[in-house]
Amino acid sequence: MATIAASNTITDEYAAVTTNYRIKPAAAYEDGAEHAQDGERKTPAMIGAALQKHIEGVDPDNCEPGEEDAFFVADIGEVYRQHMRWKKNLPRVTPHYAIKCNPDPMVLRLLGALGAGFDCASKAEIEQVLKTGVEPSRIIYAQPCKTKSYLRYTAKQNVKQMTFDNTDELYKVKELCPEAELYLRILTDDSASLCRLSQKFGASMGNTQELLALAKELDLNIAGVAFHVGSGATDPSAFVQAVRDARTVFDQAIDL
Repeated sequence: MATIAASNTITDEYAAVTTNYRIKPAAAYEDGAEHAQDGERKTPAMIGAALQKHIEGVDPDNCEPGEEDAFFVADIGEVYRQHMRWKKNLPRVTPHYAIKCNPDPMVLRLLGALGAGFDCASKAEIEQVLKTGVEPSRIIYAQPCKTKSYLRYTAKQNVKQMTFDNTDELYKVKELCPEAELYLRILTDDSASLCRLSQKFGASMGNTQELLALAKELDLNIAGVAFHVGSGATDPSAFVQAVRDARTVFDQAIDL
């Protein structure tokens, strides 16, 4: 579906261009692939209509400041099609959409209606997702180093899933969010990535056993392992090694 936005905000033109479109829960579609293909066929015409409507609606001789600003047209249907592609190929894995990728409200509402989870790295992102009506259980606070004030906020909002990669974080979680569902973020080889996040986050494999032991001592709930091979990753083998390391961490936890 086509959307029009100015200054990264969805505008009323969207409703005018897509008057027959309503976001439905994924369960409402008996054959997601068929709907996806139908949307893909209609996309070019809808994008063209959206562009034409917006451009024709601007009078450069009389418009208000800002009405001539740059804008973008997005195919929201592509988000839907990618989601259905994920469900078809990885049916046992619930995707968690990283808000920092594109926090457009329409994208969040669509993914929320489709049952996706959300990866939030800040209080602002958590607030934005909660405002769409998404349950706190579908949010993971993917920030390994959180301030105490933000931990108090997540506890109040009942957001339990979160990542960690150090001992200090475990003590803070024990104090403020003892019911948290924790994911140990491990260090990865992201040397082939454009943005190397391992320079900031991730526990080395030499420290994972110590962190697991402390979590057990503090009676905290370790729910799983998290990793990030960097933004713009170009080496698929980085994922392979990260999954192997995650398996090692699971084995370490079993042996405790």
